[in-house]
Amino acid sequence: MKHEIEFLIIGQGIGGILIAFELWKMGKSFLVIDDGSEKAASLAAGAILNPVNLNKWHLFEDQKTNWNISLKTYHELEFLLKERFLIPLKFYFFPENDFKKIPEEIPFVSKPDQKDINMVSEIFNNPGDALEISDVYRVDIHRLKSAWKKFLSQKGIYIQTDFHFSDCAFKNNSVEYGGYIFQKIIFAEGARGIANPYFHDLPFIRNLGNVLHLKIENMPREIGFHSDKEKLIPMGEGRFWFGSNYEWSFNELLPDIRWQNECFDILKRRLKIPFQITEHFVAERPTTIGQKPIMIQSKEHPELYMFNGLGTRGFTVAPVLAKEFYGKYFGNKQVE
Repeated sequence: MKHEIEFLIIGQGIGGILIAFELWKMGKSFLVIDDGSEKAASLAAGAILNPVNLNKWHLFEDQKTNWNISLKTYHELEFLLKERFLIPLKFYFFPENDFKKIPEEIPFVSKPDQKDINMVSEIFNNPGDALEISDVYRVDIHRLKSAWKKFLSQKGIYIQTDFHFSDCAFKNNSVEYGGYIFQKIIFAEGARGIANPYFHDLPFIRNLGNVLHLKIENMPREIGFHSDKEKLIPMGEGRFWFGSNYEWSFNELLPDIRWQNECFDILKRRLKIPFQITEHFVAERPTTIGQKPIMIQSKEHPELYMFNGLGTRGFTVAPVLAKEFYGKYFGNKQVE
């Protein structure tokens, strides 16, 4: 007799993790399948929680509520997993020449105090231009994924393997797969969702992102900045993430050397201290038209769902969207 489980989750990027966490909190039975790829887009992301949209200079929609939900959710995960992966940052912004806003008019934005200016002046050229963004955090996604995988594995509800669509058998409002019977399957497989045969005409736009990994020996460990269109984010132990760009036309996942050279020039112009590029990382993103998340149920197979396309603010908004997704399809849980 096949074992019956309520949910199967495909993928453990940030979306898959947070959906699984919602199911765990609600006492639902589930199994997670993930291929464990080190090329996943979530692992290439800067994984930053930033309350301010630096491109448009406004707070995110429903900022006060959503920000508190996001932080609370990540802290709950830290408590459950007994692991610290939410790292506070001192994050600076260097505006362009046409920047007209007065810092005092923008929540979470201020001019650095004299102590910080003295520190910044040892690191950056033109430090007087810097503005400080408060309440910025980095999610150590590698540590989070590792701790969550270990937690699920100890419970016997994690399998590292590829998922094969052709092995699904639809019977009596359920799906048989891998020797189990599932009531529902949630696909949270990132860029691979573009090729999901059970969901058609999805608003995905294929795009590739380049990221640089740096070594900066004399950089304070929790300082980052946003300059031009790029961000520098500390990753611990003198390692830094710098990126990223969008390439909309590509055939292979190959590094863009021209972009790397442009980034090198940006870093030389901005930093006083020496740095070294240690890796050029490339990954495909699950980007959608208008940056609208995909939170849908299949019409053809109502046992199937997709949670994907969380966008550039994915780490900030994913906890809220996971709650909304659960409440819409599986219960009446309200966002608190």
